[in-house]
Amino acid sequence: MKMNLVPVLLIAVPCASAQTILTISEDSFNYAAGSDLGGQSGGTGFTNAWDGGNGTVINAPGLDGVGNKATTSVNFAVSFRTPDPTGFDHLLDGGQFGADDTTIWIGFHSVRSTATNGGYGGFSLFDLGGTERLFVGSPWMTDQWGLQEYPTGTHHLVPNSNVDVPTELVVRIDFQVGVERLRLWLDPLVPNPDGPADIDIPYPELDFESIRIGSGGGSGDELYDFDGLRLETPSSSLGTNYCLSTTNSTGAASAISASGSDSVSANDLVLTANNMPDQPGIFIAGPTSAQIPFFNGFLCMDPNGLQRFSNTAPASGGVITEAVDIPTSAPGGLNVIAGSSYFYQRWFRDPMAGGGNANFSDGIEIVYTP
Repeated sequence: MKMNLVPVLLIAVPCASAQTILTISEDSFNYAAGSDLGGQSGGTGFTNAWDGGNGTVINAPGLDGVGNKATTSVNFAVSFRTPDPTGFDHLLDGGQFGADDTTIWIGFHSVRSTATNGGYGGFSLFDLGGTERLFVGSPWMTDQWGLQEYPTGTHHLVPNSNVDVPTELVVRIDFQVGVERLRLWLDPLVPNPDGPADIDIPYPELDFESIRIGSGGGSGDELYDFDGLRLETPSSSLGTNYCLSTTNSTGAASAISASGSDSVSANDLVLTANNMPDQPGIFIAGPTSAQIPFFNGFLCMDPNGLQRFSNTAPASGGVITEAVDIPTSAPGGLNVIAGSSYFYQRWFRDPMAGGGNANFSDGIEIVYTP
């Protein structure tokens, strides 16, 4: 990263210290039309490829405006995949998602593509033992969108909903002590809603490790389309965002967030930056904040004392996450001291934007504790 200041036109977007949404996993099914879903490994935030997807094919066009879609092509076709928990230790309870006082949104687009006289189609959560714990979609023989509880099999339906019309379903799970809170929205106005919902219920204690999409009918092929699958969580609000980020070639401004802890002895801080082109970049750090026009954005720390991380890996799907190791992340180790602030930011190449051909996220301040 050269340190020559470049005069460029900047469109500044203030990045508030309000809640940041982090992507755990996502897949827009942007695979070749006509191919099987089984063995496909696109998207981000998964530990494996789609498993058991040979009864599910990729068709065009998609439902979410990006890429194609997955369509169950035979009766009772199911496909499994496992979200990657790396960087989300605070969400885990015994190695599974579901720690108390955490929140996860699950969103996907779906529509019934071939109907019989009743069946099911939707998305499920499974625990480490392979037991289904929650179903979101159209439960068995209902022909409406809703939820199905496990192990009771109780249905919670959205009255007058229509599974033959493309719909975005978003469920929010608030993991609580004893009983969870589940809310379901159909076609919400915002990606991560938190208001009056179409369904709002208490739910038995829930943990999950893997996900499944699938469909089936009692007397013939009950087939569904799926697209725009995402699992997201609010940031743990560790640190304070500051400085400005400018719009890059993705059409958005990159934001940085932190999870883990601010403890020097624990040494478990994790940085995540989003809304970036999938280009090489680095995290940078320093003891003094600033706001200096640089490349197509702002350098949010004083160049004196600035440290560059060694990892130059590109973002994937616009997101990159890196664990901070105080002794090794930057050559010579990071100069952090308990009781003082240290500042972090992401720099990334952006050749499609022109100008300085690179940009930055906003900055985040971490006040370290022992």
